[in-house]
Amino acid sequence: MLYIAARDHVFAVNLTTASEEFVPQLKLTWKSKDVSKCTVRGKNSDECYNYVKVLVPRNDETLFACGTNAFNPTCRNYKMTSLEQVGEEVVGQARCPFESGQSNVGLFAGGDFYSATMTDFLASDAVIYRSLGEGRPVLRTVKYDSKWLREPHFLHAIDYGNYVYFFLSEIAVEYTALGKVVFSRVARVCKNDNGGSPRVLERYWTSFLKARLNCSVPGDSFFYFDVLQSLTNVLQINQRPAVVGVFTTQANSIPGSAVCAFYMDDIEKVFNGKFKEQRTSDSSWTPVPDEQVPRPRPGTCAGDGPAAEFKSSRHLFLPTCSKSGSASVRSDNRASSSLQQI
Repeated sequence: MLYIAARDHVFAVNLTTASEEFVPQLKLTWKSKDVSKCTVRGKNSDECYNYVKVLVPRNDETLFACGTNAFNPTCRNYKMTSLEQVGEEVVGQARCPFESGQSNVGLFAGGDFYSATMTDFLASDAVIYRSLGEGRPVLRTVKYDSKWLREPHFLHAIDYGNYVYFFLSEIAVEYTALGKVVFSRVARVCKNDNGGSPRVLERYWTSFLKARLNCSVPGDSFFYFDVLQSLTNVLQINQRPAVVGVFTTQANSIPGSAVCAFYMDDIEKVFNGKFKEQRTSDSSWTPVPDEQVPRPRPGTCAGDGPAAEFKSSRHLFLPTCSKSGSASVRSDNRASSSLQQI
């Protein structure tokens, strides 16, 4: 069964009996009751529908759905077989964006819901968030800290091994002198992260790290495709787990697009590489000497302690994650044929 999220509706299509004509086997109507409040706030009526932005399996029998609900995000559980609601509604804040144009991703892993979106009406607080699990605390990225997330556009999330990986593009903090330059990133959190102590990073991730994704054409001067547009789930390339993404050039650059692949074990190696830090807001990013990195090192599900203190006191980056040797499947610099999806 294929489940399709739409405005005010969710459709279920049986692919084994589907014909050229789109005829859903099941149809759920979920309209907002807060349209009048939404329009009073000055929003256009087209923005005040319920745009279903999250539709993921919670288990083998239940779908988890969240909608913008006229700028009052709300989540529900539905039976897969009938699209009947199960249980009560839950608040959608930090699990679903407030409006349809905001980016978001979400998935269940180990019984917890991992989401990345905006948490407020003004879209000023970007978050990577864990909730709805049993036995684990609710955790999030630090609020209003551009070193953690800076105007991110969330593209994809993957449950892989002991971690959940988030793929996004954001304004680079490493190159502020060049204006607003967009870089693509892979961020990672540990599924066993229990947050910090009352003294440091309480209710925040202690395992959060991120690295740049490098999709480029080599030469005397590298030509970069910096902006991630789309990404696959983990697949096999040369008998190795990998992800494949579509990247484009900066908005003010020569138009172009490319397909690049990244082996998951190469991404793992980057997260085990040397850290970079910025000691003051005006200083450049410099490598952290190995002898200053505590053991266990930050990002390895260590919980609170020296690693959490080290992370909270320094803004850390990792080396760039470069594409695999067989990664440049295609590049095209014609504006009329720029790739957007894979």
